[in-house]
Formats: sequence, structure tokens, C-alpha cells
Amino acid sequence: MKKTKTIEKNAKIVNEYLNSKLKGNPKMLYDAAAHLIIHGGKRLRPHMVIKSCQILGGNITIAIPAASAVEMIHNFTLVHDDIMDNDEMRHGVPTVHKKFGMPIAILAGDVLFSKAYQII
Repeated sequence: MKKTKTIEKNAKIVNEYLNSKLKGNPKMLYDAAAHLIIHGGKRLRPHMVIKSCQILGGNITIAIPAASAVEMIHNFTLVHDDIMDNDEMRHGVPTVHKKFGMPIAILAGDVLFSKAYQII
């Protein structure tokens, strides 16, 4: 399998896992937490976690939670970085704080951070 196909396959699996974990109440908070994640990304960080696990003899099923947690922490940093820089757009969509407001964006980042540790 070509490397790009492997990355895309892993990204699809990670995306499904992320979507399953970023549901809850209040709905707006979880929508804000998932906002950047649902709008894409290469998922290279999760791919590296998955490949590292496989190189050491593990399988993808074992690696998916950790790979997804890495992506959640990365997105947490993006949300908070956008707030600090007052950015308006990321990956062609409004930043979380521009779409949902500052308080929800801060809490959305916190949700991503805490969910990552919950998964780990």
C-alpha cells in the first residue's frame, strides 16, 4: 500500500474515533470542541503514533486511542493559539472563538485537553 493511502486510511480511522468521543452535553460545547477536527487535517501526528506502535510490534487497534489523544491535544493547542493571536480563520473555516465566542472556545479547548487524558 502506498504511503499516502496508509496515511489516509489511518486518518479515516482516527477521525471516526475522534467523532465518537467528541459528543456530549452541552451540545454547543462539544460542537465547538469538534469544530476544527471535523474540518479536516492531515492527521500526521496520529499516523506517527500508529506507525510507531506497529514498528514495535503492536497493532493499529491498540494505537488508535493514543493516536486520537495526540490529535486532541494538538487541536487544544490550536484553539488556544487562535485565541491568543486573535486569528479569524484556520484551515479555511472560522476559528472556534470567532464562531462560538471566547468563553465557549476556552472551554472547548479544555474539553479537548481533558478528553485526551481521559482516553489515555
